[in-house]
Amino acid sequence: MTLPLALERWPEIAGRMAGKRPALFLDYDGTLSPIVRRPELALLPPAARAVLGRLAERMPVAILSGRLREDAAALVALPRLYYAGSHGFDIAGPPPAPGEPPLRQELGEGVPAAMQRVADRLRRDLAGIDGVLVEDKRFAVAVHYRLAADRDLPRVEAAVDRAAADAASQGPRLRKTGGKKVWELRPDVDWNKGKALLWLLGRLGLDRPDALPVFLGDDVTDEDAFAAVAGRGGIGILVAEEAQPTAAAYRLRDPAEVVELLTRLADLAEAAAAAGGDAAPPGPRRGAAGPGQAEAPPAAAGPEPVPAPAPALPEDAPLAADWRAGRVHILGPLAVPGHTPRLVRIYLPSTFTPDAPHFALYMFDGQNVFDDHPSFAGGWHLHLAVEKLARGKRPAPVVVGIDHGGSKRIDELSPFAAESNGAAARGAGLDGLLDWIADSLMPRLAAELPLIGGPLGAVVGGSSMGGLAALYAHFRKPRCFGGALAMSPSFWVEDGEILRWVQAQPTPPVSRIYLDCGVREGRGTLLPQVAAMAAHLANRGYDPDHLMVRADPRGAHSEASWRRRLPRALRFFYRSSPSDEQRVPRQATGGAAAPSFRPTGY
Repeated sequence: MTLPLALERWPEIAGRMAGKRPALFLDYDGTLSPIVRRPELALLPPAARAVLGRLAERMPVAILSGRLREDAAALVALPRLYYAGSHGFDIAGPPPAPGEPPLRQELGEGVPAAMQRVADRLRRDLAGIDGVLVEDKRFAVAVHYRLAADRDLPRVEAAVDRAAADAASQGPRLRKTGGKKVWELRPDVDWNKGKALLWLLGRLGLDRPDALPVFLGDDVTDEDAFAAVAGRGGIGILVAEEAQPTAAAYRLRDPAEVVELLTRLADLAEAAAAAGGDAAPPGPRRGAAGPGQAEAPPAAAGPEPVPAPAPALPEDAPLAADWRAGRVHILGPLAVPGHTPRLVRIYLPSTFTPDAPHFALYMFDGQNVFDDHPSFAGGWHLHLAVEKLARGKRPAPVVVGIDHGGSKRIDELSPFAAESNGAAARGAGLDGLLDWIADSLMPRLAAELPLIGGPLGAVVGGSSMGGLAALYAHFRKPRCFGGALAMSPSFWVEDGEILRWVQAQPTPPVSRIYLDCGVREGRGTLLPQVAAMAAHLANRGYDPDHLMVRADPRGAHSEASWRRRLPRALRFFYRSSPSDEQRVPRQATGGAAAPSFRPTGY
C-alpha cells in the first residue's frame, strides 16, 4: 500500500491543525527510541526529550506504551506528561484540572496477581529454551523470542497457548497478541491503547469537535490507537521503514524523523502562541476554560524549563519522596561526570525500618538486578533472594542497582584502557564511575537512608564486566566497600591484567570476596583465570571465611545462571550469627590453605 510521508505532507498536516486543540500521543519503543536487542538500551535521545518538553508547554502529551508505566515514565523523565503503561491498563499523570487530584486509572482488579502466576508458569515451562525472556508487565505477560533459535519457536508458542488456556480456570480469560518478536497474553477485555487514548481525551476535556488527537506508533499493537484517532478526525502516523497495512494516514521512516516532525509541531504551536498573545494555543488553555468547557491540565507552579540534553536530578534534590519497604524505587536520571546519566534502582527489604542501621549491596548493571523487565535476558530477582535472607533471620541488605550506560557499558566497566593501535584508546572509564559512586551517590543515599557507613556496611557486586568491576572497586575503594561479589568476572580483559593489578595492591582492611564461574564458560578458559585469582588471594591469607570460590558444572555466561547462584553468594556475605564480626567482611589473616576448585553442587 502507498502511505504518504508525513514530512513531505507537512503543509497539509499543519493546515489540519489550524484552529484546533491538539493532543499528542506517542508510543515509546520504535517510535521515540529505536528498537534494540536489549530493552534497557532503548534510551530516549536528548533531542526527543527536549522537544517533548517544549510540546508539553503547549498541549497535552501522553506516552502510550506496552512497557510498565513506571519504566516508561523513568525513561522519558518528564513529569508534566501523562503515561499509560501496559497498553493502557495503567495510567497516571498530573491533575487534569485545578483542584483535582493527579490523574490515575488502573483496570482489572486481581489481574496483576493472575499475570504473575502466568509468568511464573511460563518461566518454568520455557526454562530449557535459550534466548527466551518472560516479562511480567503486571497487566500482561510478554514472551520475547528475539534471541531464540527458529527451531524453538513452535515450542515457545505452544507453551504460551497452553498457559492462556489453563489460566481461564484460575482467573481472567486471556488473549494472545503478537508484536515485533514477542507474544503477549492480556486480559480478554475490551481495552487497548485506543480505548486508553479516548479515555484520556475525555478526562482532559478534549472529547469535543475542535480537539485534534495525534498519535505516533510503530507496531501492530498501535493499530487500535490509529483507529481511535481516525474515528475522531485525528492524525495517525506510522513509524516504519516501509509502508504496510495500517489505519494510520501518514508515515515516518524512523525515530529521527519523529524528532523532526515533533520539532515542526513545537515550532508551529509556539508561533501560534506568539501571534495570538496567548501562552498556550493552539492546544487547550491551561487553567482557564470557556462556558461549558472542561479545564485543561494546569501548568506547574512557575515555568518549567526546557529539558537539558542530559537531564538529571540536581545534586541537592531528594532522591525519593517516599521510601517504602518491600518495593523497588527507580531514581533519576542521575548525572555522572564523564558518563551517561543513568537510573538507580533501590530495593528496601520488607524488614527495613528507618530507625535501624542497614547493610547496603551495590550492584552494577542495575537493569538486570531485579525484575525480568527491563533486562532482555531475564533479571536476577535479587529482591526475592533478599527476602529469603530475611525469612531465614539473616541481615537483609538494601540493594542499590546502578544502571549501565548502554552502548558505553564495556568502556565504563573496564578499569584498563584497551590497546589503541593508533586510534583513541577505549575503556578505563571505571575510575570515574567509582568516584561518582563514592563521592556523590553513597553520600546522598546516606543522607536519606540509615546505612552502615564505611567498608563494614557495603559490598559491591556484579557479573561478567560487572564482576570484574566489583573486584576492582573493592581494592580501588577499600574505605567504601568491604566485600566483592564477582560472578563470571571478565578476567580476560586486557590479557588478564586484573590479576597483575590486584597483586600490586595492599589487602583491604576489611575484605570478603566471592568468585564463581561456569566450568565451561569461555570454552573452559574462564575457570583457570578465576582459579589463579583465588590462589593468589589464598596465598595472601584469605581463609574460607573470607573467600568463597564456586565452579558451576552446568553454569553458562547467562542471567539464568547468575540468578541461580546469587542466593548462595548472599548467604556468604550476610550470615545468621548475631555477631557483627561474622556478619561483615573482616581483615584476612595469614596461614590459610588454597581453596579447592572442584565443581560444587547447586
